[in-house]
Amino acid sequence: MRTWVVGIDGSEAGLDALRFAAERGAPTGTRLVVVHVRHLPGAWEERAMTAQAGATILEEIQREAHEGAARTLAGRGVDWEFDARAGDPADVLEAVAAERSAELIVVSGRAHSAVHKAVLGSVSSRLAQSASVSVLIVR
Repeated sequence: MRTWVVGIDGSEAGLDALRFAAERGAPTGTRLVVVHVRHLPGAWEERAMTAQAGATILEEIQREAHEGAARTLAGRGVDWEFDARAGDPADVLEAVAAERSAELIVVSGRAHSAVHKAVLGSVSSRLAQSASVSVLIVR
């Protein structure tokens, strides 16, 4: 069975990437491993009032990502599972792809400001440059 890893972050762009993967994967019986990475960018971590507040924010984002994935995939006839982990998004997506012997990682390629790219980088750019499997960037 073919397996694709799809990274989602709870954004509409992430769900667009998931929709794209489902439309192309379902007809071939491809299994989608929908991965949400619990991650607050460094600047947000510093501003979190307490560790509990940060954890609550991450849990809410994860819940919304899972619900969005379920809505997006409902009735599409695709085999899928949701996997939530903590860490650096690019590193986690690569690790899940290796664990699952995935042949493809699918992510959104939404535009970021120059400041955002300089400070945080782009998950899609990092994956395109370093992943050991093919990467599909959906716009």
